Amino acid sequence: MAGRRLIAYVRTGPMEARAERPELDAQREQIRAACAERGWEIVAIEEEVRSGRLRRRPGLRGALAACRARQADGII
Repeated sequence: MAGRRLIAYVRTGPMEARAERPELDAQREQIRAACAERGWEIVAIEEEVRSGRLRRRPGLRGALAACRARQADGII
């Protein structure tokens, strides 16, 4: 679907080994490239350095709230 407005969500865990931890810069660049290829617009970027096991993730909550408020069509 061309023309989608998306929020980019990037996360890495603070306790992951450096070699296994996906860098936030690399995640942002991959998302930008994928969106550009598909004609999608990134309206915001939410990022956090938190465990994926935690339910308390302000960045993810913010992205979900923006979707509910129709400020974005989805999260990538």
